[in-house]
Amino acid sequence: MSNGLWTPIGSDSNVSISCSRSRTEKTKRFFFVCGGVVAITILVWVWRTTGSDDIASDPATRVPSQNTPRVESRSDNGALAAADAEQTQAARPWRVVDERAVDSAPPYNDKWSEAGRALVDVTSAVATAATWREGDLLVLDLPHIGASVEGRIDRITDGPGYSRSVRGLAVDADGRDRRFVLTVGPTRVFAYIDTADGPYELLGNTRLGWLLPTSSILAGFDFSEPDYVLPPIGTEDYRER
Repeated sequence: MSNGLWTPIGSDSNVSISCSRSRTEKTKRFFFVCGGVVAITILVWVWRTTGSDDIASDPATRVPSQNTPRVESRSDNGALAAADAEQTQAARPWRVVDERAVDSAPPYNDKWSEAGRALVDVTSAVATAATWREGDLLVLDLPHIGASVEGRIDRITDGPGYSRSVRGLAVDADGRDRRFVLTVGPTRVFAYIDTADGPYELLGNTRLGWLLPTSSILAGFDFSEPDYVLPPIGTEDYRER
């Protein structure tokens, strides 16, 4: 019995055991709560990850990306191929016409020989010259040799008055690269084509021109005479100069 002055033996130990049990219970509850929070967090992360993958793999819910490359159909491929073919198709700056069927041909120099001459329509060159680019192909018809040469433009020079001059190399029948020059101006068209048979030249207006060998142009010139005239020394014309 207790008389109020002393405590029975063993009471302190009981209090200590009770406090220890209380702390243990609190610790268990704390770890239980923490474990539940961690488990819930993991479940949410797994759900979000698998859910987004399922949505992305579902064709009905997939949203196309802005960077997704466009898949071309067969019709698209055909259109692209046709466009490429059109761009790489060689142009013909002139075509041969029958001079007997033309009412008004360009003037023909009386010093030129008529050997090997041909009248050509140059309206195609005038119409397309502004669109020519370096690397374009030109088919140059040369009826004198019964063939055409295909040349590739390697340089373009734009001059005054909307004139354009192109030059390039054409593979001749002998397999060698031959130089050609073609100039289209506001009122005149000129061309120079080197071949294994000698050079050819074209001279004309913006509608028709004469295509002939350079040898025919030079046939009427006498190179034994000087191509210049100097007034005699002491004359009035000389003093004015």
